[in-house]
Amino acid sequence: MKINIFKIKAKGPQRKGRPGFDNYVRSMEEVVREMIPESVACLPEDSLFIPCDVSFETLNRALPIVEIVDEATAPSLLSLRVLTREECTHGIGLFLCQMIDEKLLPGKKLEITFLRSLSFQFIIKPKEPLYIIEFFIAVDSLNDLKEIKKNFPRFEKEVRLTTLGVEKARKIVLAKGHNLEEKRMILLENFSSLLKSANDFDRKTLFSDVQHLLLKGLHEEDPNKIPDHLLPYIDETPKTFDHHIFHAIDHLSQLFEDSFSRHRPLSHLSRVISFLYLFRKMITHSVSIRPQKRHVSFKVLPFKLEYVPTLSLLLGTNFVEGQERFGKDDFIEVIQKYLPDTTTVPNTTLINEESHKGVVTLYLEMQMKDASSFPPEAIKALKKKVPKEIHLAFDTIKEDLKIPSDEIARNVVKLTKEISNTYDPPKVVIQYHNQSDTHYYFTALLAYLQVPDETPLTFASEGPLTLRSSDRKVVGILKNRYVKQIYIFDIALQKNYPSIKAGREAIFEYFKKRLKKVHDFNGGMIARKYENLASFKALIPPPYSDALAENFFYSITPTYMQTLATPETLKNQFLMVSDLYENGFFEGERAIKTAGSMVSILSKHAPPYLKVPLPHGAFATLVKKDHLYLSSFCFRKEIEADYFLKKIEQENLTV
Repeated sequence: MKINIFKIKAKGPQRKGRPGFDNYVRSMEEVVREMIPESVACLPEDSLFIPCDVSFETLNRALPIVEIVDEATAPSLLSLRVLTREECTHGIGLFLCQMIDEKLLPGKKLEITFLRSLSFQFIIKPKEPLYIIEFFIAVDSLNDLKEIKKNFPRFEKEVRLTTLGVEKARKIVLAKGHNLEEKRMILLENFSSLLKSANDFDRKTLFSDVQHLLLKGLHEEDPNKIPDHLLPYIDETPKTFDHHIFHAIDHLSQLFEDSFSRHRPLSHLSRVISFLYLFRKMITHSVSIRPQKRHVSFKVLPFKLEYVPTLSLLLGTNFVEGQERFGKDDFIEVIQKYLPDTTTVPNTTLINEESHKGVVTLYLEMQMKDASSFPPEAIKALKKKVPKEIHLAFDTIKEDLKIPSDEIARNVVKLTKEISNTYDPPKVVIQYHNQSDTHYYFTALLAYLQVPDETPLTFASEGPLTLRSSDRKVVGILKNRYVKQIYIFDIALQKNYPSIKAGREAIFEYFKKRLKKVHDFNGGMIARKYENLASFKALIPPPYSDALAENFFYSITPTYMQTLATPETLKNQFLMVSDLYENGFFEGERAIKTAGSMVSILSKHAPPYLKVPLPHGAFATLVKKDHLYLSSFCFRKEIEADYFLKKIEQENLTV
């Protein structure tokens, strides 16, 4: 007689005398049985015992299971089922609804006609509760059905990876002992999970009251004690952890390319994503308590990539000053102090900046150059000393490398004047100002007319585009009813694009997708600027650094000279700057090179002489490379260059 080891019962107290509920449980048992892989469900014919432990271990490794059951024709109902562990996955139902809406058939709203779910236990394995949920989705046509089937493999992978990441993140919090700061963060998470949406955080709520209480506790006589009546909420950590966790971890999972995910175990990817999520949460919380302090979280995860010993290095930290930068090269430099004979695995660097909060998470993989194992003592040193080294590795970008505030103010005034009636479309100004080894940096200004009772615009980071900061200014009222608004964005764009021009176009598409009708206000001037840049770069003899050439060009001030300066003049000045960098030597704090009406200066510190007023038709550039400042000046006449040099010497502005 064949024994059904997959008999289930509903979790929790049993309801007696409710035949309808019993029938419901039996129907869900049939769905569970259909979802269990044959490799788990089949028992050997000659087996003299029930190998249930082996079967359930195999099932546990297969979870979560995601599948669709469809009809051959349409219109029809499609069944989407998910079977997962019940512990640490609460909130998955809402996440799946969002995934169905956004990812199963992008561009079309799918109707969920009904759903059913059950938290249950196997009768012979009652200590490991599971959860099953089934959605019934209306499919209108065969074309829709084909698209759903085409999209499903990626949908399944994303759901599995996100669910595993959420599980691991919650289990990490549950398993480890917590210090005071971590307990405070968890308590805030517990209370925030009781709220309906993230938008409630901006209003006076229980969350803000509790946050005020905890912040106040830091400055009282005994800040190392959390009130006793709040302790039960900490004990319930795994049951009430951040209800937005699925969305956050899903966002992190999308940052990894398919080519990256394909060669790494799902278990490793889920660990990486869960730690990146926890780093971001912990540092965001710590910054809210002590905003002027550097907070660092660091983790080393060894694994084998195609049989080669590999280290996954995860870092979370924050920017203390507004214009700080910390990138891939800085991270690698710190690591190679303790692992000098290593190299990075190509295309494994991930940098994710959290908008508004100054939080950055980094991920990279490293291997020994000879593909050997890592020395254990070096890994120990890495874990112990890297967090301290990170504090010293930050690079502060001076204001000279940003778009000047007076230029932003001029653009605000221009855009304000452009909105003169209710039919004017929103207008956007997008200006490039700098780049690092991994990102382009832009400033964008959006002029928008808000109609009465309209919900204010909301913008969020998306894919390779990160909103580092944003500000909204009310600049006027039209017809006593319509509010003129200017949004100012500081944007970091990952270098997934072949050029600055392509990156700028991607930013314009970002705004276009949200506003439908939007006018590229400075597009014509930018087009001429791109033409001048292309002509300038075409004249530079190879080899040369493309990034250095672009940084040189976009650092030209006043900015209108980026369009007016001739490509030949720019080429000569760039070559002089490059030669000074390669061959210049210091006499004290600086090195100077002159050629006719051009002056180049190499210095160890930010040059104050950039503030010296320039005559009409002259322009200046400033590029920072390897902690050195490369500045140059181009005048119309040689006598103006001589006067400039004498002036900065007389005013002692060269150091």
